[in-house]
Amino acid sequence: MALPKFNDLYIPILQILSNKGGQTPKEISNVLREYYNLSDEEYNSVTLKGNNIFYGRVGWSLSDLYRSQLLEKPQPRRYQLSSKGKKMLRSPEEIETYVFQSIKELGGSRGKSTDQDNPKVKQPSNLSTTPDELLEQAYHEIRNECIQRILDELQRTNPYQFERLTLQALKAMGYGGSIKDALKQTKLSKDGGIDGIIKEDVLGLGHIYIQAKRYAAKNNIGRQDIQGFVGALMGAQSNKGIFITTSDFSKDAKEYAEKLSNYSIVLINGIQLAEYMYEYNIGVQRERVYEVKKLDLDFWDEYTENQ
Repeated sequence: MALPKFNDLYIPILQILSNKGGQTPKEISNVLREYYNLSDEEYNSVTLKGNNIFYGRVGWSLSDLYRSQLLEKPQPRRYQLSSKGKKMLRSPEEIETYVFQSIKELGGSRGKSTDQDNPKVKQPSNLSTTPDELLEQAYHEIRNECIQRILDELQRTNPYQFERLTLQALKAMGYGGSIKDALKQTKLSKDGGIDGIIKEDVLGLGHIYIQAKRYAAKNNIGRQDIQGFVGALMGAQSNKGIFITTSDFSKDAKEYAEKLSNYSIVLINGIQLAEYMYEYNIGVQRERVYEVKKLDLDFWDEYTENQ
């Protein structure tokens, strides 16, 4: 099943605390897991940043219920039902609207209502997404758009420029380290199927060979191309190679590269290359930085534990 939205948790949380108060967010989360019969995979699912999705939604729900005075905290990090919460449980259909209005009056926001003067108006669908999730979604939409634009620009380069760009990206990723002249682009003619060379050590005892192909989006690299690259590695007396393309690799090409026993060949398609360039700041620049803060609970516990 799909994970419940954070505003769907209002009523179950109030019901749980009506039976047993003094519960921590983790204890409440565990009860809700049974309530919704969540699988291990669902309960432990995380965002791309590694944050637990369900636990984050429980946290936002508890925060809303506490700020709207339906919950109170007799002890730090432990919640129980308030007298207002007990009263609202008798009219569960009004709880979500009440919480939304309370948060708005306190200066908070869960999106913009289509009718500011009518508390019963239907809330926008994005109100069921936590601010954390909205921020992460926006970040990844911007990131994915930039990556696609990087790929578009890569497609516009000429083959020799593309080879140079791939070496620049690999250097930014740490290949060659601090070795002087560790990455070398081969001459356009008579390259023997090798477009670039990475020196692995100061004395040049080990090398990684690069082949870079700027192909149209649907012109995938086939098995024959990988076999030709293996032949080039054999001629260079090396067993390490990186094959990079702006397009992709056919299924046969991928399977062939994976089954090679005496050669280590890494395949990097266009999207992967664009992602590396984004992460290692090749051809992009930082536009703005948002600093997101959260409450230091240990700090505040020192001031509230005796209440």
